[in-house]
Amino acid sequence: ERGDESLIAFSQAAVLAAANAVRLADDVQRLDAETLEQLIEWRTQQQLSPARPRRDAVALRILGRLATEPVVTTDSVAAAHGVSNVAAHKALTQLCDAGVLSRNTDHKGRVVCWSADRHLALVALTERSNRVGGADTAGRTPPRVPDAPDRGIVGNLRGD
Repeated sequence: ERGDESLIAFSQAAVLAAANAVRLADDVQRLDAETLEQLIEWRTQQQLSPARPRRDAVALRILGRLATEPVVTTDSVAAAHGVSNVAAHKALTQLCDAGVLSRNTDHKGRVVCWSADRHLALVALTERSNRVGGADTAGRTPPRVPDAPDRGIVGNLRGD
């Protein structure tokens, strides 16, 4: 009988995780569309032509990979997309200026990487939901649950 309880608990956790993965995929797809619109809006405000970057633009290639690579460096972008560090840096700066990416600096203020904080927040929310949402945590909070992201920083991600 103890084995049955464990199997049921495991099955429930697997169903929860699968549902969260589907929700995460939908949320990422929506967020990707929002970030593209955000870039186009920023380019329009800056009077850059064309407002929508060319299909082969480095910035668009970076946007297309934010879900799988939410933290990048100039070197990693240059290598992944076969462009110079100058072209990679220009695209990353444009995405940062548009509010899509954040600069992360070291203690001396040098940029060490760029991050897609809203994409990272979606993953954090999903991980938190997987840890907190199961029956094993109904009466207590697990000790290693990450804090929910501050909505003032990442925005309202799921329309809650």
